[in-house]
Formats: sequence, C-alpha cells, structure tokens
Amino acid sequence: MKKISAVLLIAVLASGLVFAGFSGSAKVGFGADFDKKEFGFIGNGTSVTVDVKFFEELGGAKSEGDIYAEINGTLYLGFSTAAEDPSQVKESGKSSPYITAKITDAKVGGENWYVSLLGAAAPKDFAKSSIDSYTTKEKGAVKSNGDPANENNWKYKKAKATSDASYNLGYDGDNTTPGIEASYADYVVGAALKGSFADDAAKPDMLGYFYTPEYELADGFTLQAGLAGFKQSAVYSGTSSTKKAIGGSLKFGYTSDSLTASVASDLGYDFVAEKFGVDVLAKVAYAPVTLELYYKNLPTSYEYFGKKQTDYRAKRYYAGANLLSAKLVTDLASFDVPVKITVTGKDLVQAQDIDAEVAVDAMEGLTLTVKGGYQFKSVDNTSDNLPEAVYTDKKEWNAGLGVSYSYDDLFTAKVAGIVKGTDVISTIGVKASVESSSIIPGATLKLDWSNADGDEVNLYKGAEYGTLMASCKIAF
Repeated sequence: MKKISAVLLIAVLASGLVFAGFSGSAKVGFGADFDKKEFGFIGNGTSVTVDVKFFEELGGAKSEGDIYAEINGTLYLGFSTAAEDPSQVKESGKSSPYITAKITDAKVGGENWYVSLLGAAAPKDFAKSSIDSYTTKEKGAVKSNGDPANENNWKYKKAKATSDASYNLGYDGDNTTPGIEASYADYVVGAALKGSFADDAAKPDMLGYFYTPEYELADGFTLQAGLAGFKQSAVYSGTSSTKKAIGGSLKFGYTSDSLTASVASDLGYDFVAEKFGVDVLAKVAYAPVTLELYYKNLPTSYEYFGKKQTDYRAKRYYAGANLLSAKLVTDLASFDVPVKITVTGKDLVQAQDIDAEVAVDAMEGLTLTVKGGYQFKSVDNTSDNLPEAVYTDKKEWNAGLGVSYSYDDLFTAKVAGIVKGTDVISTIGVKASVESSSIIPGATLKLDWSNADGDEVNLYKGAEYGTLMASCKIAF
C-alpha cells in the first residue's frame, strides 16, 4: 500500500506526462555460418524501448524569495523481453511490465547554496585511464538461490562490460549509507551515518567528503581538490565484509590558445588491506601532438558473475602493480597532411605492450590504416581469485591493415586483416563489410563477414570460417 501511495503521490505532483522516448527496430538477414555449417535466414530480431517519464519542479519560491525548495521525480513504464535490471525478472526468468517511480532530486537552497535531502554521493574519482580500457564477457549470472540451472535467467549470457583502469577508495555506490549533502559557493560537503544501539552491533557505517570548486589561480591555471573517508559493511553471497579507507583527490590544469595540459590524481589508504593506493593521469595537447600518461601503483582487477554461487564475485586481473601506460597521437591534418600516427604503450613496467598505428587519408573517402604491435609478457586473466596478478613470458605480436571507403554518403565499405602470433603464427584474421543507409530511406542494408563476436575471422589452418550475412534493419 505504501508503494502504491508513493507512486500516486508523484503522479499527482506531476504537471504532465511526457513521452521521453519510444523507439524500435527490426532486422532480418540471410546468410551462412560456415563454422556451424548452417545457412538460411538469420536474426529476425526486433527491439522496442518504451521510456515514459515526468518531471516537476515544486514551489517556485526561488524566483520569489531567497530560499526555495526543489524536487524532481521520474516515472518509468516499460516492458522488456531482456530486462537489464535483475529485480525486474520473475522467478520464471521472464520479464513483465513494471512501473518504477523515484525522486531523483530533492533539496532546499538559495542563490549560492543547497542542502540535498537524498543523501551523500560516493567519493569522486579524478583520474581514470583512457588507455587501459578493458572489455570482458560475463558468462552468465547465477540467481540468489545459487542454482546453476538458473544461471541464464537474468539473460546476461556473454554480456559485455567495459571499464577503465582507475584507483578509487572502493566505496560501494550500490550499498550506500544514508546521509546528506550540502553545497555553498560550489564547495561540496557530504556526510552519512548509520549504526545500532544493540550491544553486539558493529561500529556504525559512515562516510564523509569535501570538495572545492575549480579555482582559477591565474590566467589559464585551475586547481580543484577534495578529501574523503568512509567505513562500510557489505554482504555478498552470505559473506560479510568491511571496507574502510581515507584519501584525497587533486586536479591541476592549464589552458592557453596553443597548449592544454592537466594533471589529476587520487590517493588513499585502505585500513583493512593496509595498503596505500595512488594513480596519476597527465595530459598534454600541443598541436599537432597529444600525449597522455597514466600510472597506478595497485593491481587492476575486475569482478564478474561466475557460474557458481561461490564465484558470485570472482576476481581476475587486467594488470599487476605499477601499471604505467602512455599514448602519443600526432595528427598532421592541421598542416594539410592527411596522416594520423598513434603510438600506445600499455603496462610498460611489466607486460610492455607496444602498439603503433598509422592512418592515411589517401583520397577523399578512402582511409588506409597500418598497425602493428609487440607484447613481451602477458597477464594470466583466466585464473579466478588469485591473490595477485601473475605474468607469463608468453610474447605476442600482431600486424594489420585496414581499408575504409565511403562514397558520397551512399555506402561505406571496410576490409581489415590482422596477423597474430607468439613464437609462430596463431591467427590470420579477416573481416569485411559494406553498408548503406541511402538506398532505402529509413533502412540500413549491410553485407558483413565476421565471426560470432563481430571480430576478425581466424582463417589460420582452418580455425574458423565465420558468418556471412546480408541484412536489412529498419528503426524508428
């Protein structure tokens, strides 16, 4: 009854109901999967997204007085055959229509200040690496009852998750502690606290943070800083754990007509692990060169849904301690030279993964790309829950060529080839496609040859032959 009353309350407060989005698509293809030895019509796929929301601002005292009250709410009505939120999936594993209503913003404030009623946010993360971005596949999420037979009920099979290497204090934003946030002259402070008077209760969960606005120190020079600390208890798969850390963040920047530079850093101390963590991100852009450097002292790992209840948050590593990466881009287009050179070095201390790419606009619409790379060591990202990252002496190299041609917005054709190996060749990969959205207005026609993941088909010693598919996709 309380949930229904909350939905009705927000609906009454709304001045109107607005469709923020209603879209859909349908796709059909005809082709052949040479690996499965199947052919025929492939992928009669349809997708519909319904997004119904409302937004209401209450009071209006801000325009009439020095103090105002503000509240924002959203209402979402929808139906999905593959819900992204597991809470929307019934025990049968099938989705159903649902209504969610929530207050997204509620605060009391004035011209230069506010107090939020919705609680404290998570500590900020100033430094993140765009060089070390990793994509993984979650191989099926088990339900809370731990029955492996239900592992696909959430429809997360082969779902891709992408994240950037970064150090942060580790506060779990999905398990927040109730609190409050306030701001004055763009200074932001937040505090959260939850405890128990029971004799056997653990010490309370708490969070605190303070962030400055971006100061302009001098012409073109800016500085921003912050401090944060927390203690947080959590329960995963019936196992309790406690997190406790304190740290700070700093960001310095400079901008002029010809030069842009910035340095950002997050650092902290984990009282449970008894470890100090820090990462630093530096960027410099001075035409035609852009340089990015990233360093992180602790290993970079990720958690994923395993196939067993005990592996609900299995851990694997992307990189070990002292991750140092660099990326240098030289774009000569500003000098009327149609050449772009990119050199990337990932995990330079341990893996020493070096890649280079040269893209040339040979003529209007035609781009040629040549690339190659060599990796001296490889991190073991197949073993679960290791205490630290393990590197092997497995050396890997690659070389590739790509061609892309677009003609007068009528069609785009792409062909890419790559050769990979260790001591000997292990992959000879090729993929190709041609597509057009101009032949039939509102529809995309495409002929594609690739493997099941859309990557290069490995033709080395008949490893695979890929899928060839002609498709037509329409959307609104």
